[in-house]
Amino acid sequence: MKRPFGGLRHKPPNDAYDAVIIGAGIGGLICANLLAREGLSVLLTEQHYMVGGYCSTFRRKGYTFDAATHFYPLLGNPATITGKLLLDLGITNGWVKMDPVDHFHFLDGSNFAVPADFDIYLARLKREFPEEASALDRFFEVVREVYMFGLLSYFRWRDTDRLARFRQMTVREALDQHFQNEKLKLLLAADCGGARRPYSDGLNRARDTREKQDRDRRRGEDGASKRALRKKSERWRRGLECRLAVDARKIAGANAS
Repeated sequence: MKRPFGGLRHKPPNDAYDAVIIGAGIGGLICANLLAREGLSVLLTEQHYMVGGYCSTFRRKGYTFDAATHFYPLLGNPATITGKLLLDLGITNGWVKMDPVDHFHFLDGSNFAVPADFDIYLARLKREFPEEASALDRFFEVVREVYMFGLLSYFRWRDTDRLARFRQMTVREALDQHFQNEKLKLLLAADCGGARRPYSDGLNRARDTREKQDRDRRRGEDGASKRALRKKSERWRRGLECRLAVDARKIAGANAS
């Protein structure tokens, strides 16, 4: 599969650069573009034959698969850190709202579409599982509390004793504590990698990120942001070079022993 990166592959590297970035994933591409825009000479290296990292696709027997990343929440919102970075770099691709944000299919043939609006989502859960209506209210009150204190703990380094009882609680234990209906528990845990992960770093992040208001998705394939960053890289003509299929262990400083 050919993924040309025009103009950056058919010449030897310079003797020195202001910065060398190892890994041409989305983070590496954004960092390299920001540095090159400020006038630094940048070498961006990647061991794969294409850029993009997790934001890539591969094909098997006529089907196209995501390598890892399926969607990026809120990239179309310039009020977020990532949204602002893309806007600063002039990445102004179109975005569409994800609604529903998930669509789960059960072995009994039924399915459940998760709407983007949390109130609609909760009402739909209560309609599908009326006997669990009160339990759902109590459950999401706890989830909201853990989510907020979890943000303070993990991203603001403000620990609190109010998280103590949740730290070693698994998703399964949390769901068993609130609900009787096994299908509802399966639905609520559907996005979690494993139901035995700790509640505080599994359930509240994977399950209630749907409560983040709007969830935007790139129109078309997820590689569009990667392609836009790659094209932007090619415009910083003198400042940024990208070399693919590189063994990063071969890169060293000029005075390295």
